[in-house]
Amino acid sequence: MIEPTPTLPFADYKWKWASLQPTESLNRPEYFVGVLRALASNQGRRKSDPRFTADLRRIEKEIDFAKGPSLARGANERNIIRNAGQYWKVLGVLGPELPITLTPLGKLYAARDISLQEFAVHTVLNLRLPSSVYRPEEVAEWKAAGISFRPLLLILQIVAALADIPGTDLYISESELADIVQPLSATTTDPSRIAMAIAYHRAGLLDISSWPTTVSKSNDRRVSAEFLLFLASHNLLREVESPPSNQKYKLAFALPDDILELADIDPARLLGDIGIEEVAAEISVRVERRRVSREVYDRPGQKKFRDDVLDISQQRCLLTGTQLPAVLQAAHIRPVASDGSDLVGNGLCLRSDVHTLFDSNRIRIRPDGEMSYSGEVLRDPSYSDLPGNVILPQHVNKAEVHWRWSFV
Repeated sequence: MIEPTPTLPFADYKWKWASLQPTESLNRPEYFVGVLRALASNQGRRKSDPRFTADLRRIEKEIDFAKGPSLARGANERNIIRNAGQYWKVLGVLGPELPITLTPLGKLYAARDISLQEFAVHTVLNLRLPSSVYRPEEVAEWKAAGISFRPLLLILQIVAALADIPGTDLYISESELADIVQPLSATTTDPSRIAMAIAYHRAGLLDISSWPTTVSKSNDRRVSAEFLLFLASHNLLREVESPPSNQKYKLAFALPDDILELADIDPARLLGDIGIEEVAAEISVRVERRRVSREVYDRPGQKKFRDDVLDISQQRCLLTGTQLPAVLQAAHIRPVASDGSDLVGNGLCLRSDVHTLFDSNRIRIRPDGEMSYSGEVLRDPSYSDLPGNVILPQHVNKAEVHWRWSFV
């Protein structure tokens, strides 16, 4: 059936991201984690406390924030949390009360007891619309209309559902999210039905010119795109070559079966510390393993990087001592997604499974060489011989190790 014109339940029905203003740069994990780290160090203080602002200023200096917003404004201006703290609240890491208080999830992520991928899975499963970024009267309108759903999960389900439609490419564009998905979400959250509407529109069989719009105001389209940017920044979607004015995204390192598995998870199982680890770990490890594999084998320049790092490391894994070339890989200390270079100073020689654990933050290295292992690694007898400390090779740029320890 060709999709009928949807009807919006009220005039200002729209998706709102975690902030009322576009915050593209804050979707980058290092920005988010950097601020979260400052929040963790200043619990019990007010957001206007000069010590908190000083921490933000130091973090801003450590990361290249030339491409992003200022975290610590001038003396008479509001810092990023006083100005846009709702972003961290909506994503579930900052409590609503004063003074600064992290939620249990925020404490876990700040302490790196959960990985970036586990945080992403938690957010996909728990972020609901309407969120706390909506005004109370707007929440009342959504409630009266009986509408509530998980937008990030819905996006992933729609892209996965496109796989069941012959001849349809597995991507979603910014305009499709704004002009098809959002209006339809007022009447249906069936991903297969929405995916079919997208396929019909691409084939010229569905005219949406008379459909109501949910992006009528300035910045609405940019805010809409934030949902896609978050998923792309956390390795669940990835950009494909397309016009910058209408960026397209396809599944990155999660497969349709992973999305189906996600949809079957009860979010209540993620409420406890162990729940996050048990439920999210398996999917996040699979995603991370695929990402590492693609980086190792598909990315231009990776072969030279691997050869250079293995040569300077004398073909030996830093943590296990393994010298079998078939299982040795070059791990980036500062991730490629965070502008990490292919210079040997940004590389460690690691066994392939250790590389995956390192990239998923289950294995971490302090700048002084002290090792930190997740509970999963510590409980697994096959990793019981991993060292408590390492001497970082001379070729390693310790500034990159410090950067990773602070922001990944």
